[in-house]
Amino acid sequence: MMQLMQFTIPVYRTMWRRDYMILFDNWRIKYVGELLARQYDNLSRTLLVKGVPDGWDWTMMVQTGEYFDVIALAPMEEGVGVVLTEEQLSLDGYYSMQLVGTLKDDGVTKRHTNVLQVSVGQSASPARPPPPETRRTLGCRFVTPSSCRGPTRRTP
Repeated sequence: MMQLMQFTIPVYRTMWRRDYMILFDNWRIKYVGELLARQYDNLSRTLLVKGVPDGWDWTMMVQTGEYFDVIALAPMEEGVGVVLTEEQLSLDGYYSMQLVGTLKDDGVTKRHTNVLQVSVGQSASPARPPPPETRRTLGCRFVTPSSCRGPTRRTP
């Protein structure tokens, strides 16, 4: 007689999501991996920063081409990070990233890491990208560097 095995199927967000790590060491960051994601991947990639010290709030400054964005990172089991959405991955190519810590004690003291580059691979997409004023990535509306006054979070 054949014995049936029972399986527990995880929720889709954890079943298919893959974590890509950035390692933090003494205010330097290093990306571990090759391709961060493919353009328009949705809820299947987590950007995770491991090794960050306690007592800081964390944001990631991101630039691709002429577009700039700042996103807040949330505490996760092994560090801080964000689950990426298709809106956040709407552009293919190289993304420059810099981690910024704001000291929780005073909310003013900031410290920056080095800048690193990660790759987002191209997917089949419309012949032309959406206009810059509607294009979104990593949770915030992009602003051009000339109109940006520092790493201020822009809301849609």
